[in-house]
Amino acid sequence: GLQHLPKLIRRLSMPSRITRLAAGAVNCLQSRSAANRARERDTELTGRLRTQKVIKFLVNCGEPNLQNLLVPSRLEATLAVLDTDRDGHIDAVEWEACIESALANKLAERAARRELQAKAAQKEIEEFTAEFKSAARRCFQLIDKDGGGTLSHSEIVDAVANDKEVISFLKTCGEENLMFLLHPPRLKKALEALDADGSGEIDVEEWETAINKGLAKRLEQLAIERERRERAALRDDAEFSTEFLNAARRCFEMIDKDESGTLEKEEIVRASARLNRGLRAVDATPAV
Repeated sequence: GLQHLPKLIRRLSMPSRITRLAAGAVNCLQSRSAANRARERDTELTGRLRTQKVIKFLVNCGEPNLQNLLVPSRLEATLAVLDTDRDGHIDAVEWEACIESALANKLAERAARRELQAKAAQKEIEEFTAEFKSAARRCFQLIDKDGGGTLSHSEIVDAVANDKEVISFLKTCGEENLMFLLHPPRLKKALEALDADGSGEIDVEEWETAINKGLAKRLEQLAIERERRERAALRDDAEFSTEFLNAARRCFEMIDKDESGTLEKEEIVRASARLNRGLRAVDATPAV
């Protein structure tokens, strides 16, 4: 009867189970499609990043035959050089021989830079030594107010209390008895230690003996720092070698599409074209 009409209308206006299932299926497919697109974008991005890393390695590897993989016009000649046994492809041994040569060249360049740095450091040490001795002589002259050629107790006390240049030098001279002159409680014992002949004054020879001890201490500190830098450089070389060899392995794997362990001419040609597209894309990227 009519009394059931409103209920019927409500049922007709509500989505049926089939409609709900269909809507759910559509949503599921849309979600899967979106996930697939996201995975494809991630895969494409990963591929581009991998290509850029390989390009960076080849550009900076320092080995002309590897760099020529990015130059189509030189590809044939490069393959002829790399294929040392003339079997028509580049195997792992031939690739590694080229990589080892490139790595040796890069390490030689790093060693040459360090040698230049060492020469510069040696020059700095020589300049520091000359400046230190000059500053020590001036310090002696500033303390020796009467110009008598010796430093009396009163001259030293006055200088370490009032002369900023003397104070500045003694603070960093590296000889503890000279540094103790700046500390009143230790000044008497420091003077006794410096006054080797017990004359009551410090002459030029006694001053220079103390100065040379201070200089040796400062040079020892510089040598320790230089050794620390050399050890750090050796660690850097080891890390560089590991990164270089890993990059070379990734480059080989990128070219070796069939994973046969050898690089066929067709694989190299295709990889070269792919790398060149990546190189053009990098060059076309506007600078930020």
